[in-house]
Amino acid sequence: LGYITCNSEGDFVCKDNDCWCHCSSNFPECNCPSADIQSMEQKLLQLKDVWNNFNMDFELSGEFKSFVKRLPLDHLLNMSTIFQLWTKDMSLQHLYEQLEGSMKQIYSKAQKMVQKLFNLS
Repeated sequence: LGYITCNSEGDFVCKDNDCWCHCSSNFPECNCPSADIQSMEQKLLQLKDVWNNFNMDFELSGEFKSFVKRLPLDHLLNMSTIFQLWTKDMSLQHLYEQLEGSMKQIYSKAQKMVQKLFNLS
């Protein structure tokens, strides 16, 4: 097991239901999954870019621009007024639901990757 788990660079030690690699002096980082960590960090950065792109696409969409143009400029709007205008715009609602679904998928993937990172450390 030490050969596989510790990359043949240390001894696999178990004590009190906890196991780890006791690395030899020649290989002090014998079980450091640095390549896996770097790969997951890169994937998280890619998910961040996808997240930002989805948001940008929404903000640049014709539906959102049209909504913003229809907002009155001659007085301040409170949140309830904006919410009422928002809920009346069905095309914007549809686009937002698509954005929300995409964001949930990205969030789920990111959560899984973060959990894997914690498990590696």
